[in-house]
Amino acid sequence: MRPGRRWVLCRSPRVSALSLLLLAALSLPAWGGPSLGFREDWPGTSDQGWTGGAEVVNPGSGGVDGAADGFLMVSTPIVSHLGTVSTGAEYAGDWIATGIEVVLLWLNDVGNAQPLEIHFSIGNQFNLWQYNVGFHPPLDEWQEFMVDLTSAGNFTQIIGTASFSSALQNVDRIHIRHDLAPFVQTPDAIQGDFGLDRLTLTNLATPAARTSWGRIKRLYR
Repeated sequence: MRPGRRWVLCRSPRVSALSLLLLAALSLPAWGGPSLGFREDWPGTSDQGWTGGAEVVNPGSGGVDGAADGFLMVSTPIVSHLGTVSTGAEYAGDWIATGIEVVLLWLNDVGNAQPLEIHFSIGNQFNLWQYNVGFHPPLDEWQEFMVDLTSAGNFTQIIGTASFSSALQNVDRIHIRHDLAPFVQTPDAIQGDFGLDRLTLTNLATPAARTSWGRIKRLYR
């Protein structure tokens, strides 16, 4: 070093800016989003953030996979609205861009026999659509049901005026509830309970067919 020359350690403005951006990115929370093939199983005794006006619990056993498998039990001890909703990040986003065309779910009429008609709804707080096909879960037995998302004609709008495709592109919730036609925002009330397990987001590339006893059997895995 020459006498009298001072060396100053300088940071490149570009490097500094990149470093700050990297640090900011690392500090952001990890957000989820809908993904093809996602399956919600309710392990252990967690309700996985599902809520609703009904009582929602995970008994920790008795799910599709047997005694050690948890599931979501939705119940109303008095006559009221029987249903549950998830606003989880794993469902929030653009289902069309993700390629999700089908929702598979397993249902069980737990406890006493009830005249249940379970419907699936999708969208957001300003634009919500309900699947017209009602599911009738068997008594104390699990059965798989399929929701076909490929046509607006399969659904009735229960909140808002925007299109069905807009609802699929801007999902912030899915809702599963008992209801009877005609379908409106407020569902029919009932005293009852049902179990929910193995909710799967998939597409028509994996077809399904009913067996002779009414279950849905997956043809490919």
